[in-house]
Amino acid sequence: MSLLFPDRLDVVIEPDSLAVSVRVRDWRGRESVKAEVLPVVPSLDELDGAAAIVELEAWLRAQKWRSTNVRVSVTDQFSHYCVVSWPVGIFKRSELQLIVEGEIEQRLGIDMASYEVRTDFSRYGANMLACAMPRGFLAGLKEAFTANRLGIRLLQPRFVATFNRWKKEITQDGLLVSVESDRCVLGVMQAGQWHSVRTLRVASMNGGALSALIEREQLLHGMEGQKTYLHLHGKMDARHFAENENVQLLGRGMSPRNVQQVIGGGQ
Repeated sequence: MSLLFPDRLDVVIEPDSLAVSVRVRDWRGRESVKAEVLPVVPSLDELDGAAAIVELEAWLRAQKWRSTNVRVSVTDQFSHYCVVSWPVGIFKRSELQLIVEGEIEQRLGIDMASYEVRTDFSRYGANMLACAMPRGFLAGLKEAFTANRLGIRLLQPRFVATFNRWKKEITQDGLLVSVESDRCVLGVMQAGQWHSVRTLRVASMNGGALSALIEREQLLHGMEGQKTYLHLHGKMDARHFAENENVQLLGRGMSPRNVQQVIGGGQ
């Protein structure tokens, strides 16, 4: 470990696995990376991420930590997305946040006392993408790192991480689809901003089922013939979409080799 080059820990929490990657640089700047994927087996009534946190805590305790930057990407199993229009005449971020939380509570019917909302205010006047995540899960995640004297530098829900990782490749309006083993998040981009985002559960995720979901979403928004940006996080065969000229495959799968790329590149 070098004070000039802090270590970096990337963690990707999937519905049924935990991928970790540790990058270490010595004082000469020489880099080594150790990565692995750990299985997570939650019980049927355990949908709050507790099993993933327990597995993460055990793995963290078994390591030796120094100065380390931590980045985390979390499955959209715990995320609730909403696109909110920027209200006319509102400038303060605190006021915008209250409006966003009210919209999420009204539209999605969730108790905001149990959720933490993260909102993108980066473009003044543009539609805002917001994500609500359970406070209990986020608190447990933070405690797991704090117990090992680590702090989370970056935490992103999966769909947001996908967009941030590949936004340079998304050069025109279209549909961004982020796929997991049993669900996908579909985000519609029109006129250079978010138009809608929604999550759909799929009992049997395969190429045919995903194609049907994409076609239905395109018809719903009048997007026939527009670009679809597809990121396959699960074990789905990408060849199903290889011959579709309107589909751009951004990336696929989860393995020890691509944990850093899933979160945000190798920089």
